[in-house]
Amino acid sequence: MSETPATAAAPSVAAQDLCDLLARASLGDVDAFMRFYDATSGYAFALGVARARVTGRDRATVLEAASDATVRRFTRAWEDAAEHRSSGLSPLAWLLSLPISAAGPNGGFDRLNQRFVDEFVRSDLP
Repeated sequence: MSETPATAAAPSVAAQDLCDLLARASLGDVDAFMRFYDATSGYAFALGVARARVTGRDRATVLEAASDATVRRFTRAWEDAAEHRSSGLSPLAWLLSLPISAAGPNGGFDRLNQRFVDEFVRSDLP
């Protein structure tokens, strides 16, 4: 059985280290971006699961939707890594607040996403 981001053991990485990884990724450093992914993908996947569960979907559909959302979130993070520093957010808060679809008035960043991001940001995360 393959490991999903939510079940993978994420290495403990300090927020400053995540900032440095994003800065390097913004210059095209794939290895730095993969380290950022390894440290944060579990959180992104958990956000995707939480959002999909709210819709009342079955387990398989929830996991599929969460996986898709995680891929879209990290694709967006790779494309927009240079924008992190000017956001004023921690690397994890920035990642989780990225709009991941073209739907909606603000690129898909809706109140439901904001609620879950707020809960993650209030918790003690890197």
